Amino acid sequence: MKAFVETTEFSRWLQRFLPGDTYIKLQRELIENPRKGDVMPGCGGLRKLRIADPKRQKGKRGGARVIYLPIPEANQFLMLDVYGKGDKDDLTPSEKRDLRELAREYKRLIVEAARKAKKDQEP
Repeated sequence: MKAFVETTEFSRWLQRFLPGDTYIKLQRELIENPRKGDVMPGCGGLRKLRIADPKRQKGKRGGARVIYLPIPEANQFLMLDVYGKGDKDDLTPSEKRDLRELAREYKRLIVEAARKAKKDQEP
């Protein structure tokens, strides 16, 4: 089973702008294709995915951008950030650095916990 872990900012944006059925559709798409979207160069494996923004009546091209990290070792997706294309064209270098560091630390902790849990289950 895949788990979706959201930052507080991501969760706030979902509540304000994205209907639940649209997010469920996005989750299903990511489960089917965990590498969906473009890799963000120099960001430690973070990916950027275009999604429609139904509340603002925008399609994928003019809609929102979701920043996430697939963590296959733990069957998880870390949902880090989302922003409307109309709000900004791209993340700043500082934002990219902060997200990269957050993702790196989270991945380290979650992979370590998954390995420990697997080891604890061995006879």
